[in-house]
Amino acid sequence: MVLKTDKVRKSVLISLTALFGAVHGVLVAIPGIWRSWMIIVEPLEGMVLGPSAGFTAALIGSIVGRIIRPRPGLFPIFGIAEPIGALVAGLVFKGRWKIGLAVYVAMLAAYFIHPLGRTLPAWCLWDIYIAFILIFISPTIVRRALQDKTNPKKLAPALALTSFISIEETF
Repeated sequence: MVLKTDKVRKSVLISLTALFGAVHGVLVAIPGIWRSWMIIVEPLEGMVLGPSAGFTAALIGSIVGRIIRPRPGLFPIFGIAEPIGALVAGLVFKGRWKIGLAVYVAMLAAYFIHPLGRTLPAWCLWDIYIAFILIFISPTIVRRALQDKTNPKKLAPALALTSFISIEETF
């Protein structure tokens, strides 16, 4: 189910944004293998709701989750990456991959400009580099999937690719 935001009533979009935000908040509060289990819902927020509503849902969820389970030190600041990941998923899935690419470039530049980023070896981001490269092939795969939404063989690779790109941007 991919919402066409221009064809959906505003009340439905607001309700779904609140619902996704609540689910995101609960998943942020549950410790997981990674920082939290929000990794499950973050890409879906962008793909289903679109870039702006997905960003909003992830931002609400990120804030709520950190209120439920506060984090020590600077860890609350890292919550901003979750809405950006949902934004990138929405952009890539809506075919606006160039803007998603620009977000990736900005995030990588910020990482390498920061003093801590310069102390770590560049090879430790190998998975992020792969996701960055995959953005370039995403338009072809997503377009094919959205032409025939009833075919899971075409939709599954698009969902997996977009999710991988979105999640790698978050971490």
